Amino acid sequence: NLLLLGGSLFGIIDHFWNGELFLLGPNLLADLSLGATITGGIFATWGVIVFREKITDSFRLLGRRTGIYK
Repeated sequence: NLLLLGGSLFGIIDHFWNGELFLLGPNLLADLSLGATITGGIFATWGVIVFREKITDSFRLLGRRTGIYK
């Protein structure tokens, strides 16, 4: 949860710093694509952290079934 809060706080501070807190910038498409990329990266990192144990267990089970791990 702190990762999501930190990402939100980063976005607010960045927009405030550039004077675009409630205004649209001159290049809306670039701003939206950059924002979507940053948000996707934050959610992907959060998902890996939250589901790390489940993902690791799935890979171990797959490794045992395929004979990689014995």
